[in-house]
Order: sequence, then structure tokens, then C-alpha cells
Amino acid sequence: MNAKSARKLAIACALALTGIAGVTTGAVAANDQVPPTQAEVKWQTDTALEQGMLNIRAVVEQSLPQIRANQFGDEHYNALGQTIETQVAYIVKNCKLEPSADAVLHDLLEELSSGIDRVTARTAENQRTHGVSYIIAALDKYGRQFGHAGWTPIKVVP
Repeated sequence: MNAKSARKLAIACALALTGIAGVTTGAVAANDQVPPTQAEVKWQTDTALEQGMLNIRAVVEQSLPQIRANQFGDEHYNALGQTIETQVAYIVKNCKLEPSADAVLHDLLEELSSGIDRVTARTAENQRTHGVSYIIAALDKYGRQFGHAGWTPIKVVP
């Protein structure tokens, strides 16, 4: 089994175990793909989730020019991390999703938290720009997983 097939099989197993999809591992192995209807599913959002994610996206996007120009100091990274952390807390407190969507959201919030830890230098890895990359990746994943009307990913220009 190649790596692509193994990854798809692992995803299908995880979905089947959580009850999110009615996909059997045999169906995935035979067709080597997840049925298109499952791949296109986007979870429903609510106002609190959308507002929090828009605020996170805005603060990250506004910071990128200074980060790219290497003009973002420790105090800037700390403020960015605190702002995002505040928005994550707002989402956790106010967002009300159905249980399956909530589980997907919690995984996404863990990814954001990992980025926040790097941005604020709470990890041994002191490369704050990596934290920003984690956060941008989580925002992109949010757009792929949730049906937030009008959501656009952050344009990352090298």
C-alpha cells in the first residue's frame, strides 16, 4: 500500500470510528478514495465562530507586512499572540455547534493554540514566525472545513 492509500485509509477509519462518515475501510481500499460527498462536506458555523475567526484572520493579515520585513519585534509577537488567544477564548465561550462540528472545531483550536504558543515563545522552539505559519495553516483549514460564507484564505506571498 502506498503512502497516499495508507493516509486515505487512516482518514476513513478515523471518520468511521467517530461516526462522522458511513465509510467502510473496504470501500476506501477498493476505490482508493473517500466518496466525493464526504470530501465536500463543510460544517455549519455560528455567528460567534465566524466573528472570532474573522478577527484572527484580520490581525494576522495586518501583521504580515511587518513580519515579512523583519520589523516585528518580541512585543509585537506577544501582542499578536494575546489578541489571537483572546479571540480563541471568545470562540470557546460563545460558539455553539452540533457535537460533530464542535469536535472538528476543537482540533482546529488546538492547532491555533500551538501557533499561539510559538508566537509568544512559550515553546522551546523560539522561531516565532513558525507560529504565524501554524496559525495561517489553521485559518486555511478552517476555510476548507467550515461553511463560512465569503471566507477567503490569507494570501501568503513569499
